[in-house]
Amino acid sequence: MKLPAWAAQALMPLVLLAGVLIAALLVWQHYAPGKWLTAAPSVDATPRVPVQIEAPLKVYPQSVKPKLKLPPAYNDKSKAVVAATETKAETVITIVDTTTGEVETLVRDKPLPLLAFERHGQVRIDYGSNGSRQITRISMQQDLIQSKALHGGISATLDSDRGYFVGIGGGFKW
Repeated sequence: MKLPAWAAQALMPLVLLAGVLIAALLVWQHYAPGKWLTAAPSVDATPRVPVQIEAPLKVYPQSVKPKLKLPPAYNDKSKAVVAATETKAETVITIVDTTTGEVETLVRDKPLPLLAFERHGQVRIDYGSNGSRQITRISMQQDLIQSKALHGGISATLDSDRGYFVGIGGGFKW
C-alpha cells in the first residue's frame, strides 16, 4: 500500500518530531550524570575466593576520599582506595574493605561538557531505497563541537543516482 504524496508530506513532520522526542528520551536516560555503577552482572553472581598476599597492600591515604566525591557509604575508615583513574567520560575507583578484604570497583560517568571541541567522524556506505529506486549512498560526517549531548558538525553524502548533499547539522548521540 502506497500513501498518497500529500499524506506522506503531512506525516513527515510528525515522524521527525517523534524521532527527535524518542532520541531525546534515550539520551536523557543514557547520560544521567553522577550515577555510581558496581560489579558487572556477568561476574556479580560468581563467588569470590580468598587469596593470601605476601606483602602489605598499598593504598592511598584517607585524605584523597573527599577529592574523589565517593558515596557516603565509602567514607568509612575501614574502606581504603586502592586505585583511581579518570578518562574523558568516567571516573573508576577501586576500594578495599580493610576488615573483610572485599574489593569493589566503582564507575561513575562524568557530566557531559557544556562546550567542547570534537574530533570524531565516520564514513558509511549504505544501500537502500529512495522511494522510487534502489541506491547506494556513501556518506561522511565530522563532528566539530559538543554541548552536553548535542553534537554539531559537517556532513556530505553521494548517491549512486548522482544525488548529493553537503551541509551542517546537529544531533544527539547515545
